[in-house]
Amino acid sequence: MLDRSFFVTLLLGIVLLINPTYAFSAENTADEQAFDIALQRFFPLSPEQIETVLDAYDRKTSASSIAPHSIPVPVTSTKAVALSPGSEIPLVRLCKGFISSVIFVDETGQPWPVVNYSLGNPDAFDISWDSQSHTLFIQSLKSWAVANIGVRLQGLATPIMINLVSSQGEVDYRIDMAIPAKGPFAKATTDTIYSATVMDATLLPYLDGTPPSYAVPLVVDPVYAQAWSQGEFIIVRTRETLISPRWMAQTMSSDGTKVYRLAQTNTIVIARNGSPKTLSIKGF
Repeated sequence: MLDRSFFVTLLLGIVLLINPTYAFSAENTADEQAFDIALQRFFPLSPEQIETVLDAYDRKTSASSIAPHSIPVPVTSTKAVALSPGSEIPLVRLCKGFISSVIFVDETGQPWPVVNYSLGNPDAFDISWDSQSHTLFIQSLKSWAVANIGVRLQGLATPIMINLVSSQGEVDYRIDMAIPAKGPFAKATTDTIYSATVMDATLLPYLDGTPPSYAVPLVVDPVYAQAWSQGEFIIVRTRETLISPRWMAQTMSSDGTKVYRLAQTNTIVIARNGSPKTLSIKGF
């Protein structure tokens, strides 16, 4: 038995044979009108308007992906932390999307473990710490924010206060906070017999590898050290221990780099791999 769809198809074929333009006149006109109405209802924008909208969307997406500031300049430095009242509070510069490491060391360059810390604005900054080391990893959660942090170090009665600020042109990738005291893991060294002042903040630019403009570079041979002339003194930067001559001031970083201030001399003796090594200094 033939179904209804067969007769509909057959009837439509007969109509088209009798009047082939029928499908493109009355019925198609109605279909086209209905289609146009539906198209206008669901897609009211013209092709040109759609292209304009898409272009605007692309521009907005591209603009929103651009950082609100240029890539900050990374800085690695050492700061001498003064413990006396009224002293300047050290500052750590941060940037959203960048992690800064804050390392605490004593005057001999040895790690000074963190006991705990308190953050002033946890909604704007995040701190990662493994609960036992001497390093805090800090990042800003906002493009612009300020806060401070109080850090307690093992065996040190005075908490270390640090200011935090984000949205800076420079960001402290790594900053060594040097405490002017001996920590629990202070390195025993005979160097301390030369001076009661182990840490000298004026030597920190040399420790960071950015000596002041008035410092005159000297030639050291062999090149196991760097040296600069500074008035009646010379500044020596090295990873080795200075044996001779007697130095007047010294500072060191967590990676073992040392900076000494001593009277002008043409030769120095360092301890390298357990043996004394004589270096000549020229260029005065």
